[in-house]
Amino acid sequence: MAGIPPQQALYVHNLNDKLQKEELKRAIYLLFAQYGPIMDVVATKVLRMRGQAFVVFKDVTAATTAMRQLQGMLFFDKHMKIQFARTKSDVVAKLDGTYSAKKKRERKEKERARERAAAKMKLKRSQQSAIQDRDAKRRKVEDEARARERERERQREREEKRKKEEEEEVPHRTLFVENLPDEAAGNPEMLAVLFQNFDGFGEVRIPPGTPPVAFIDFANALQAKEAKSGLQDFKITYDHSLKISYAKK
Repeated sequence: MAGIPPQQALYVHNLNDKLQKEELKRAIYLLFAQYGPIMDVVATKVLRMRGQAFVVFKDVTAATTAMRQLQGMLFFDKHMKIQFARTKSDVVAKLDGTYSAKKKRERKEKERARERAAAKMKLKRSQQSAIQDRDAKRRKVEDEARARERERERQREREEKRKKEEEEEVPHRTLFVENLPDEAAGNPEMLAVLFQNFDGFGEVRIPPGTPPVAFIDFANALQAKEAKSGLQDFKITYDHSLKISYAKK
């Protein structure tokens, strides 16, 4: 490869990553050994290094010949790609006296530091995601609680308004009934069966018109009040609840 000086170590990649490590090393050794003495074959189980290997020859000439002869060769159903390794192998460095255990330890420590930093960053992202999820759930719970409180407040306001209207009403012996179903028109018996259960009941009057309304007569205002309290909001049908007030004098 241009820019990488010839050396004894070859970087072989695009290999079949389904092979076991020892099987791959043995096959590579047998294939490359025909071009010269091999000092080492390196392959690992690390996921990011699968399908890759390093072959270290005793001399540069053998490595160069092997690279030229085997470049692109079909090897276990894949075409090999070969180039000179970018760094000198430990085996070669030990032989020529350039090996430095300290430098190797430093490289490994840098690699471990990068791995620790990556793991730390992954953990941090995971924690941030967990915090965001927790905050989102908390906000949802708080929003739902506020919505329920607003609904309770509206309900209290409606109830207070209704009570105030009732207090402001002038009691009368005749009740005015609204929110009746259409079938109540011309059918006073529909309401009579309800109101006749209260003392003082007189009659039900349903004047013509739509929507239907009714006037319920009682003997006195006190008896009318009892009937009003007893049947206020009574569901006469699934969709209709009685709305009862005192008739205007």
